[in-house]
Amino acid sequence: MATTSLVKIKEKADRLNQLRRAISEQEEYSKMILEPMKLERDVVQAELIADLNKAELASIKTSDGDTYVKAVRKAVNITNDIFAYKFALEHRAVKIDTLAVARIVKDMKEVPTGFEVVDSEYISVRKAKKDQNVSE
Repeated sequence: MATTSLVKIKEKADRLNQLRRAISEQEEYSKMILEPMKLERDVVQAELIADLNKAELASIKTSDGDTYVKAVRKAVNITNDIFAYKFALEHRAVKIDTLAVARIVKDMKEVPTGFEVVDSEYISVRKAKKDQNVSE
């Protein structure tokens, strides 16, 4: 009976392998098709923004009825880490890097208050070597 369940598990692993390969192939194909289109999109978008600025327009309507509206997104860059960190602490705007904490906590005997260690299972795939016989 153990052999039967091992066969079923191996079949599932083989199916997972087939699906991953098929997805990978499709992603590569899609990337080949989409990458040039995305580059052209970015160029045309930059040209449209420049043209709207030059014409002092905030938007333009297409033949299809869609409206392209020029928008401005504000971002903040850090120019002084010390002052930025102090400001973030005072305004509770600090994000804890849980990956860095995990690296530190893994060597500790006790998990610090305010944290918990959570295990999550996943599948890791080790690729077969090209010259290795894969029939088992």
